[in-house]
Amino acid sequence: MKITVYTIKDCAFSKQEKEYLNTNKLVFEEKDLETNKDFLTEMLAISNNFAGTPVTRVEKDDGTIAVLKGFTKAEFDTTFGFVAEVKPPVEAEVKPVVETPPAPPAESVSPAPVPTDLTDLATPAVEQPI
Repeated sequence: MKITVYTIKDCAFSKQEKEYLNTNKLVFEEKDLETNKDFLTEMLAISNNFAGTPVTRVEKDDGTIAVLKGFTKAEFDTTFGFVAEVKPPVEAEVKPVVETPPAPPAESVSPAPVPTDLTDLATPAVEQPI
């Protein structure tokens, strides 16, 4: 596998990527765009004119080529085959359901009848002297 990284000195993503590659013991060639302007022309050609850094060209042993723009750990993990193994879910013990008997029906309550003669409601209950 051949890895070429196009970087600039003060790019935080370039630093993160180089740290990632070193941590994973991946050998790479660094091409600093600030020291050689021809590297910029190369980078723009392989990255479809992507103007950010880092740009990484990975030529795998099977001949396939991946061009990674920027740095995200997940994308690099996938490209280099470092994707974490997905473990199958743990099956929980299924306990039988105990059904409870239905509650007896509630007593039905009827509303109080509405008075039809409202004249008693119009007079005050207690008369006040004037």
